[in-house]
Amino acid sequence: MADVIISLFDLEEKEIEIDELISYELCSDLDAACDALKISFLYKKALPEIYRVEASVNGKRVFFGYADTQRENECSNGFVCFIYARSSACLLTDIEAKPFTYYSPSAASIWKRNAEDLGFEYKLGDIYCEDEYQISKGTSVFGAIQGFVLYAAGESIRITPQNCVEIMKSNNSVEIKGDILELKRVINRANALSKITYKLNSDKDYIYTRESEFIKSRKITSGVMKNLSSVEDWQRDRVLESIMLSANSEYYTYEITVAGFECVELMDEIKVKSRMFGLIKGFAFSIMHIMDENGERTRLKIRVSFDLEERTNVVE
Repeated sequence: MADVIISLFDLEEKEIEIDELISYELCSDLDAACDALKISFLYKKALPEIYRVEASVNGKRVFFGYADTQRENECSNGFVCFIYARSSACLLTDIEAKPFTYYSPSAASIWKRNAEDLGFEYKLGDIYCEDEYQISKGTSVFGAIQGFVLYAAGESIRITPQNCVEIMKSNNSVEIKGDILELKRVINRANALSKITYKLNSDKDYIYTRESEFIKSRKITSGVMKNLSSVEDWQRDRVLESIMLSANSEYYTYEITVAGFECVELMDEIKVKSRMFGLIKGFAFSIMHIMDENGERTRLKIRVSFDLEERTNVVE
């Protein structure tokens, strides 16, 4: 069993000691800005209102966030309590960014205007462009920064448990050696995308196509139509790439449940030796750590990387 320590803090920042932890579920997902933590535990009296939640494993902080939901059910010897918390990234997803048009912006300038005073450490580096970037009304602070970094650098961002904003990437390679409780392969053809047909500013019709030769080779012919007339020229390739990558991101995946607490992070390269599938290699895009009456286990979703072989054509 991993040494999991969960700390709760009330509105006065006083730490609340948990009497007995019944279960926990810690989830991270590449497609979600916030990590999530669910815990159930026993407490001898009514809880004060919980404000902040932290979790560490073997001395390393793995979660820092804020309580969204608190429930207490009376039982014979006190209360069975439940807390659901989101990681500190929720401060960026729940606050609207200031609508503004930037000229030759940098990620640092957008951060400074919208998020500098929220208590995070900026570690995105020097990311900038020489064109225009517009933040529309209703865009969250996270969405504003993520959108710019995606289009200017082709990268996603991540808020770490140490409250740092960083590029979402990893150079770690992890070989899973624990007991495999469940392993399954999923080929999702339903959502795969073969072609994007689109038009630009002066076009009257949709005369351009962006195709994936790889997806076409799988005998998948699905397509969508996009009007990119409002998209800046410098953003267009990023938009098309993002649409294609997002649609095909779960075309070929593995889902693995392994006994114990596996110390892996999003984007880590994962290697698993399977008796039937052979060597499985991909990167972690979803991680769930679970402890309940069935023991402690880690559930991983792994995306297998492949070249989409994209090309752009003009329809005559």
